[in-house]
Amino acid sequence: MTEANSKMVDSSVVLEKALHSWTIIDLSNLQKELDEKAIDIQDYQKESLVDRKELANQTKSFKKLEDEEKLEKFNTLLKSYQNVIDLMNKKTKNIENLFFKVYRSIAEAPDPKPLLKSSLDTLATVSELTKVKEENKILEEKLLKFADYDKLKEQIQTTETQMKTINDAELEAKDSEWKSLLEERESNWKKNEEELESLIESLRKDIQDREVNEKMLKLRLKKKSEALGEEYNEDAEEDNLVAKNEFGTDNVNNSLVESLKKDLESSKERVQSLQSRNEELRKNASLLNSKIDIEVKKTKKENDKQISNLESENSMLVAKLSHERKTSTKLNEEIKLINDKFNKEITQLHTDIDNLKKIKNERSDYKEIKKELELLKQIQFGDESDNSDTNNEFETDSVAKIESAIVQRNKKLNNDLIQLRRVNEESSKKIEDFSAKVEQLEKEIRVLKDTNVRLENDLINFEHTGNNNDDKWETMSMISSIAGTNNGKNNNNNRSVSPAASIAGGTDDNRSIIMGGGGNFSDSSLLPIITQQRDRFRNRNKELEEENKKHFSKIVELKREINSLKNDNRELYEKIRFLQYHQNAQNIQQNGGDIESRYKVDYEHDLHPIEQFRLMETKRINSKITPWDRIFIQVTKTVLSTPLTRWLFVAYCLSLHLLVMILTLSLMGGSANSTTTYQTSSSLASSGNTQNIDSKLL
Repeated sequence: MTEANSKMVDSSVVLEKALHSWTIIDLSNLQKELDEKAIDIQDYQKESLVDRKELANQTKSFKKLEDEEKLEKFNTLLKSYQNVIDLMNKKTKNIENLFFKVYRSIAEAPDPKPLLKSSLDTLATVSELTKVKEENKILEEKLLKFADYDKLKEQIQTTETQMKTINDAELEAKDSEWKSLLEERESNWKKNEEELESLIESLRKDIQDREVNEKMLKLRLKKKSEALGEEYNEDAEEDNLVAKNEFGTDNVNNSLVESLKKDLESSKERVQSLQSRNEELRKNASLLNSKIDIEVKKTKKENDKQISNLESENSMLVAKLSHERKTSTKLNEEIKLINDKFNKEITQLHTDIDNLKKIKNERSDYKEIKKELELLKQIQFGDESDNSDTNNEFETDSVAKIESAIVQRNKKLNNDLIQLRRVNEESSKKIEDFSAKVEQLEKEIRVLKDTNVRLENDLINFEHTGNNNDDKWETMSMISSIAGTNNGKNNNNNRSVSPAASIAGGTDDNRSIIMGGGGNFSDSSLLPIITQQRDRFRNRNKELEEENKKHFSKIVELKREINSLKNDNRELYEKIRFLQYHQNAQNIQQNGGDIESRYKVDYEHDLHPIEQFRLMETKRINSKITPWDRIFIQVTKTVLSTPLTRWLFVAYCLSLHLLVMILTLSLMGGSANSTTTYQTSSSLASSGNTQNIDSKLL
């Protein structure tokens, strides 16, 4: 389930991304734009074919013309080629822009093929889903009807078990009745046996006692007979004793037996009555127990039935509740989906609104542009006097300002246009002159190439030929004179000539002489001149390279010195800033304001961002400080700026303290003297008064 959910989430995310990208692409508008551009491209193709045909015809006609006519019509053909090239460039630019626009819009878009396949699969599964949903609803309704199936099964099982338990209980009750009866009877029989055994034992004891008594009596009789001197007849005595004993015992036994019989009968009756009562009580108790068990089980059964009914009702209610919960969850999901759709639509609307607002803000000057356009139309067509309605609308000061600005702008544009036309005419004339010069130079280059080829051939053939030095020097003098004349002419014409041209005769006037006099000079005479010039050029190149190296080294040293000076100046500026921070910066700024302004930018640019922020914060805090606080801070800065001021301030404080201490001590000394004088005067006065009193008393 989790894998399926994750797959569903991934597919939904992919679909959302695809939808977002394709909404950005806006395929319908893009297709419209492409249709318009396709029409334009077709028009371009037609125009390009027409232009090519015209160019082909022009080139054919140009080839057929003579050289002088070619020079005249070369510029027109060039312009036509340039126009065609410009049109081709414009077409390519438009096509490139269109391509990049389409590429930018489609570059990040996902492949729609798998998405369309998945959508087709979803459409195929939607019909199956509807069928499955209908079947699911039918089955859910059936399930609601058979919701208490499990409970009914449980009830049947419980009833079966209860019936079994009731039958078992009844059987157990009957078994317990019979068992109780048997147990009672067995207990009664055991009691009777025990009583009889006790009687037998008591009778045995009586018999034993009587036998002992008999023996005792016999012994006594023997002793008495022996004492009387008579013979003791044991048999006779025994018979007499037996007869006496039998007679006495018979009487005693009869009375005892009768009493015992009576007791036994009464006890038997009592025992039987008690046994019958016990049996009845046992039966009643067992019956009561069985009835109680049966009633308990019946009540239990009834309670179980009620509980099962309640449980079945509860299960039905639970099933209904679960069904309602499922329906509510489905409804909530549908509501969420609808909310998501609405939210997406709202976000899209918000984005559209924002875009429209941006467009509106971008086109906020629409009315002003419209007014300017109408004014331009008025200026262009001269409808200022005719259109009274428009004049009524633009009578304000702003309109007047705009009109004046537009008129000035129009004048400037007209002047610029006239100047540009003049420049265009001059440039076209210059182009014609340059084209003529280019043709002349091309001709000269061809001639020089031919001479260069000849010189190379002469150099190759020099190894195989050898002539006298006189001929060489003659040729050298001849060539040098020719080169000198040619160089003079070239200098007069203000044209630069190459070394080969100077050797070979540079210009068209002398080239004919060299070409004509080539047969008179030997092929080997040119080689020493060329070798000397080569050596000279090499030496000169070496000298120039050395000078270049020296200059380069000087430049590097100067750059290093400049960098060091810049660093020194920065350090000096930092020191100045430090002094400005701790002192009054008026004198320093007056001395070198221009120099400081040059290095201020570099210093602030090289500062760390945190340092810049600190400086900004200090400036902000200083701007909020009151003037009294600023005066106090300035005074403290001036006092603590240099060690001399600090020591002066310390000396000043100490001198103040000493002065205050001296004053206090002097005041305290003066007050003590005054108190002593006052005390002496008061004591003298009191002594004088006492003397006067004593004298009066006397």
